[in-house]
Amino acid sequence: MSYFKTRPYKSRAFLAHCHETDGACCLCRTKPWVMLHHFGDDGGQSLKPSDNEVARVCADCHRNNDFKRKSLIRNGYYEILDKMQNDALKLNRVYMEKLEGK
Repeated sequence: MSYFKTRPYKSRAFLAHCHETDGACCLCRTKPWVMLHHFGDDGGQSLKPSDNEVARVCADCHRNNDFKRKSLIRNGYYEILDKMQNDALKLNRVYMEKLEGK
């Protein structure tokens, strides 16, 4: 149990970088992504989770799925969580490489 409340990490620069990327939806891989979806569980009531936990999804996948980490685990949707987590890691890695000038 944690006695310290942490705030979700927010970065406009990171989100702007993510919006500049192109590619397919991380879930269906058939349509281009149109929105970044926050899927972490460190947000609060009416608060988005940390910005470093975003995945690129198309409108259909966004509309047809429940995307919070706790809900995906509770319902056994590990494959969806894996795809979203891999996309988030890819976005973070590319952003770090950009910051390091690679």
